[in-house]
Amino acid sequence: DYNGILVARLLVTVASCMGDPAWEALFFDYSPKEHRGRFSAIASVSWSLIWGAGNVVGGAIYQGYSKALVFNLSAGLLVVGAIAAVFKVREPERREE
Repeated sequence: DYNGILVARLLVTVASCMGDPAWEALFFDYSPKEHRGRFSAIASVSWSLIWGAGNVVGGAIYQGYSKALVFNLSAGLLVVGAIAAVFKVREPERREE
C-alpha cells in the first residue's frame, strides 16, 4: 500500500541524512591532512559513478525482472553494510586537524 511505501522511504531517507555526514567525517578523520583534497576528489567521483551505476542496474532489475527483487537486494546490502560498520568502524586513535 502507498502509505507503507511512503513511510519506508521516509525512514531510509532520514537514516541516510544522519549517516552520510558521519561517514564523510569519519573518512576525513582517517585520512592524513595532506591528502584530504585528493581523497575528497576521488571519493566524490567514485560515489557518483557508483550511484549512477546503481540507478541503471536497479532500474533494469525493476523493469526487466522483479520489482521486489530491487528492494530485497537493496535491503540486503544495507544490512550487510550496517553489520560491517558495527563490527569494523572504530574511533580513530588520533584525529587529523
